[in-house]
Amino acid sequence: MSSGNCCPNPQGMGNGNGDITIAGVGPAVNSQFDELKVSERTPIFEISSTYGISALRDVISTTGTGTVTNNTVVYEVATGTGSAGAASLETAQRGRYQPGYAAEAGIAVRVPQLPTGSQIGRWGLFGIENGLFFGVSGNEGVFVGVRRDGVETRIQQNDWNIDPLNGTGPSGLTLDLNDGNIFQIDFTWYGFGVIEWSVVMQNQQTLAQEVVTVHRYKPISFTSLEDPNLPVKAEVQNNGETTSFLIRVAGRQYSILGENVPSFRVTSARRTVTATTTLTPLLSFQRKAEFPAGSGRPNSINVTLEGLDLVTGADIFYQIVLGGTLNTAFSDFPTANTNIPATETALRVNNTATSFSTPGQVVFQGLAVGGQGNQTNLTEGNLLDIVLPSTSIITLAVGTFSGSTTVQGVFRASEEW
Repeated sequence: MSSGNCCPNPQGMGNGNGDITIAGVGPAVNSQFDELKVSERTPIFEISSTYGISALRDVISTTGTGTVTNNTVVYEVATGTGSAGAASLETAQRGRYQPGYAAEAGIAVRVPQLPTGSQIGRWGLFGIENGLFFGVSGNEGVFVGVRRDGVETRIQQNDWNIDPLNGTGPSGLTLDLNDGNIFQIDFTWYGFGVIEWSVVMQNQQTLAQEVVTVHRYKPISFTSLEDPNLPVKAEVQNNGETTSFLIRVAGRQYSILGENVPSFRVTSARRTVTATTTLTPLLSFQRKAEFPAGSGRPNSINVTLEGLDLVTGADIFYQIVLGGTLNTAFSDFPTANTNIPATETALRVNNTATSFSTPGQVVFQGLAVGGQGNQTNLTEGNLLDIVLPSTSIITLAVGTFSGSTTVQGVFRASEEW
């Protein structure tokens, strides 16, 4: 990976930031472990801003007058004019770190007008308890930050130890948030490891685009984060001010610098129901709010759908429904028909619901033919790409075209550990 300024060194020497360049080749090619090699970037998710807001990829939170909107070009994350106004936009999918590799989070942000007073905005890879981000405050100006176990450390722009982007650094460039910029955060995390904050800038002499590393941070005596599996997020807060403050967000991405080889477990449940012409919930999954138990941290496990099996006596349709509410409560594993320990899964299950109190969004639909035995592996294609956002529920529901019939089913989800 390129971990510093991308300007080639014509002498083939180091660039002063600990990077190695090769004469005639161009950018630095050492990895974050100082290995002289190139690491291919493997995208885990890449999210465009041009398709509006979707419950499948966006998690939105607002307080007071805060709003999150999308004009089919960019997202606008705004506080509104209320003193308690706040808003956040985060990816439904979380980045998943793999020891032995570096990871990179990227987000494109424009701040059309700087905040005033106590107003603050942040963008990067972070959640409530942990994270790495850029930000700007009316009182403090531009900064980079680390949040660990709810405690936040901010480093002001003038104190960045590689290039403060104020015209005095090695690049000679000045950061203007109103221009709109791509911000990147690269890190290695065995618990410990160096974090790099970078901004994609334009070299004013060559007009070429280059990545300018602005600050490096090495945790001492404790891990940099308690949990590195975090969403790419942007947020704004008024904190008592009564003017509107907003940031505009375009593309977002999270990548592993190297090959992505996730480890995972498959969680499943089974149930038998009598299906009728009214859609009946068969099995539902929901991410636990906290995992592991007692950690005090939000659940950071990525959950995707793995598949389903159905045995039915008559032709039926089935739907995968995101969201909505059920008429009975969820329970923790283990259930009566599975031996999955509660400590071995980040999911909860509902295998008792008989109806939807409020409907959800149908994200996949199919048919199962009656009297044909086990209809296996009925989920293909797009269904397997669905990531369970936040604590939303995902339900396998069944119904008949006429009359009633007995349906036996298994629903499976994949948890990336």
